[in-house]
Amino acid sequence: MPAVSSRLSRVAAAVDRVSSGLNACAEFILWVLVALTIVVTFVQVVFRYGLDSSLSWSEELARYLFVWVIFMVPASLRGAGSTSSLKSWSRSCPAPCARRPSF
Repeated sequence: MPAVSSRLSRVAAAVDRVSSGLNACAEFILWVLVALTIVVTFVQVVFRYGLDSSLSWSEELARYLFVWVIFMVPASLRGAGSTSSLKSWSRSCPAPCARRPSF
């Protein structure tokens, strides 16, 4: 049995390394998406109000980038071990809002 336990611990360590690498990659992609959203939005504001010529594609691109950021944040938080939950949200609300239905 010690051989099986040793093999399982090596597999678990390999899975942890792969998971850490994927989480780092997801965080990098998340930062790139946020930076692109900021840049595209800033360029749109400059073109619309500074040059009086709106870009036709920038609003839609900023919207799609923002949606991808919204989908990437939970994956990044899950990989970091910190997730938001209904319990933690309800603890921060006033008493009337914090009541949850019991099933």
